[in-house]
Amino acid sequence: MPMKTRVRTRFTIRKAGIKSRLRIPLFLSRVHCGFPSPATDYLENVLDLNELCIVHPDDTYFVRVEGNSMVNPRARLDSRIDDGDILVVDCLIEPVDGQVIVAFVNEGYVVRRMKRVGEMLLLKADNPSYEPIYMHPGDPGEDSFVFGTVVWVFFKPSILP
Repeated sequence: MPMKTRVRTRFTIRKAGIKSRLRIPLFLSRVHCGFPSPATDYLENVLDLNELCIVHPDDTYFVRVEGNSMVNPRARLDSRIDDGDILVVDCLIEPVDGQVIVAFVNEGYVVRRMKRVGEMLLLKADNPSYEPIYMHPGDPGEDSFVFGTVVWVFFKPSILP
């Protein structure tokens, strides 16, 4: 099967605005995935999604994903980044090897897992159908940069409308 090399990806990038707070009730007890617990009737407090997800408000963006480069058919569902998912991207967090980043490469934005190889950055898709991208930061002939580090991924369960 031929490798996909498409880099141009349409993204919807929006600044994370935190002008208002959204406080959602938070259960005192954790919800069990096994047998139910009779002690889960009480609310503990409220959870503010801004406080949970955004550390640097002026440098955090929401990005809607288009495409399947980060979907490995053999991966667990919680480690996939799929078409339509929303990423919370913090531009001030320095990515480390293995983290998912958003990068600008060849006139387009991509989502990839990053690895440092000497002075070069290797951007690898989780989907094995996509070729890796090699970035050379600081190379004057290359128009590429790391936009930010993915700190949260929001997705809608597939059975919901």
